[in-house]
Amino acid sequence: MKKNTTQETLLLPLIGRVKAQEKWPRYFNDPHSAHLISKFDTKLLKEKDQGIFPAFIYGMRYQLNVKIARKFIYKHPEATIVNLGAGLDSLFEVLDNGKITYYSLDFPEVIALRETYLPTSERNLNIACSMLDDRWMDTVQFDPDKGILLLSAGVIFYLHKYQVKDLIQKLGARFPGGVFSFDNECPSMIKMSNRSVKKKGITNAEMHFIVKDPYEIAKWSPNIEDYQLITDLGSALPDTKHLPLSLRMALAWFKRKPSIYQVVMRFKR
Repeated sequence: MKKNTTQETLLLPLIGRVKAQEKWPRYFNDPHSAHLISKFDTKLLKEKDQGIFPAFIYGMRYQLNVKIARKFIYKHPEATIVNLGAGLDSLFEVLDNGKITYYSLDFPEVIALRETYLPTSERNLNIACSMLDDRWMDTVQFDPDKGILLLSAGVIFYLHKYQVKDLIQKLGARFPGGVFSFDNECPSMIKMSNRSVKKKGITNAEMHFIVKDPYEIAKWSPNIEDYQLITDLGSALPDTKHLPLSLRMALAWFKRKPSIYQVVMRFKR
């Protein structure tokens, strides 16, 4: 793995998810990441470990995406799922019902790394492409009657505002009836996250997506039929009573004020 590259940033959420599982096994279950992390150098993993709170956030983000995807698949058992900026996620193994078609999309160098460690199949496919390159939209299997869910975890805030707006408009036009879900942070949290990543020696991964009012996003495409902002991150867990007080207070704060939140939008059919 090359230093200070896109590949290296993939370790941050991977380390976080595994650490969250080790610290709070009652709430986080991601055995595939625990197996995958054993493939990497322990010294490098220690260097990139961001600590307890970021690990909790990575774990929460994973659990929330699992919940959203499972709810969608329950209603659309033969759906297409596209993980935009998949990194080293192993969601297919968690979500597979024997019928879905799942695509992991990321830069060619990231997909090369995925193919080293993560298996594919006829329903679990990789696409080596930027999410901003429209060509991938013609690659994925799409049947409006079966549905499509487009997920992006920990990626959108690396884009510029105009890029996100353009992406949403294109997704709405290309995938009628589809659902697009992604996470984001408020401007002050973005600044904190940028500092945290730079402290780990990764200087080429700046987060740019600054939106003061997250409800503004709902107006970016005439094809957005429904728009939901999830600020209750704890809703992805069975309960929160066994978490440390500091984390329960953080969840309560996020719920009142959208510092870290999940966007779920559905496009017109």
